Amino acid sequence: MRELERRFPAELAVVGVHSGKYAAERVTARIREASLRLGVEHAVVNDRQFRVWRAYAVRAWPTLVVLDARGYAVGQHAGELTADQLAPFLERLIAAGERDGSLTRAPAALRYPGKVALDATRRRIAVADTGHHRVLVGALDEG
Repeated sequence: MRELERRFPAELAVVGVHSGKYAAERVTARIREASLRLGVEHAVVNDRQFRVWRAYAVRAWPTLVVLDARGYAVGQHAGELTADQLAPFLERLIAAGERDGSLTRAPAALRYPGKVALDATRRRIAVADTGHHRVLVGALDEG
């Protein structure tokens, strides 16, 4: 994911979904600690009740689900993929979004923001934009 985030910084938003098999794997503090230890820079959701898992009909780990700029699931793959394997699909998806006008790189207004999470150590902020069915992740300024 790091390589894809580097290649598509303005077009790709990665959200990891952690669905722990055992109760000890569902503790948010442990997930956060592991994310920090592994250098994960994207948002990670603790799907402790498997709601996201079920919503996307996931059957295996890892599973990648790709959403287009409108929030529709347009691809799913169970198993490992390299950045080079996934990049052509993302390039076609980005081009399609640019053609039909659904992909914009301009800041958008929030609609019913629900929650905000800060990661001061990595200088990041995540905002749940409930009305648009998305999570926005950004960097904090020095200001």
